[in-house]
Amino acid sequence: LQAKNLMRFRTVSLGYSLIANALMTLIGTYFWGYWAAAIGTALSTLIGSVISMNIYYHRKLGMNMRRVYGCILRRITLCPLVAAIPCVILNHFWSGTWLAFMVKVGCFLVVFVPMLWVYGFTKEERSIFMRRRMKG
Repeated sequence: LQAKNLMRFRTVSLGYSLIANALMTLIGTYFWGYWAAAIGTALSTLIGSVISMNIYYHRKLGMNMRRVYGCILRRITLCPLVAAIPCVILNHFWSGTWLAFMVKVGCFLVVFVPMLWVYGFTKEERSIFMRRRMKG
């Protein structure tokens, strides 16, 4: 978007999203409590950042967003599913404490990150990541 000088729509879209989120939070929390803030944030993000921007990418840049997301999901779907297996097993033996939660998070990451590296990233993405790590 920056290279094509098309940032205006994104900026306006995110601005409206911010205002909608603030209004939903201010008004909603009075009636429904903190749930309104969470729902307002989710809705404004979904509409402002996901739906409107994907329509914009499709119309202005000619990107096939279904194909983009399809390719991404095909590569990464297996990663969280496999990483969750040790967490589910651990949950049968140890749960209910912060330490148990942190151990499960660590266990998930120990499995998820290498799987994402091997199956989720393309060779080009791994190369870009390594170049950036070498720079600083």
